[in-house]
Amino acid sequence: MKFINLKQFRQDRCLSQKELVAITGLPQSTVSYIENGYQEIRENQLDVLKQAYPDADFSQYIYESASYPYQTNSSRHEIETNRKFPGDWSRPTPLDKIDGIDILMKMGRASVSFDGDIVLDRNDGTFLNLGYYVIEPDLFGDSDLIDHLTEKEWFNDELYEDFKRCYLIACRLVGKRPVAQIKTDY
Repeated sequence: MKFINLKQFRQDRCLSQKELVAITGLPQSTVSYIENGYQEIRENQLDVLKQAYPDADFSQYIYESASYPYQTNSSRHEIETNRKFPGDWSRPTPLDKIDGIDILMKMGRASVSFDGDIVLDRNDGTFLNLGYYVIEPDLFGDSDLIDHLTEKEWFNDELYEDFKRCYLIACRLVGKRPVAQIKTDY
């Protein structure tokens, strides 16, 4: 496949992407895709560039590759190496790291990890450092999960509400069907 480092070409000529689009008449989305390595350069697009810049030597910007340079679904690379900019949607930046677990979202004292673990903060503000309690997805199908949690001294009504929200999201994240959890008296 044939690619072109169009961004470098623009920078060498002190052009913005908008100016390049205005001069060449190429669609802005096409220029962006080519520039970011999501689309290879077609001969007709290269011809348009050569007509707009007849004095330019495009051979120094053109390269061959067997795959797309920034393929985000590539199993050969780690997710972090595929991230091209801070707002990339291929994987969100973790909100926090709790006991080495990357946290995807937080709801009060309950959090959900990227792997679907639910991390409960056992600290209820009484200045006791109780740490965290992790519930792995293989326990999501246990209909007695809430009963086991309500036996814990630190599991109060506030944490119960946070847990309910996280439980449904974590089940959805790992593809498990939520089981009805009925809270009995503490």
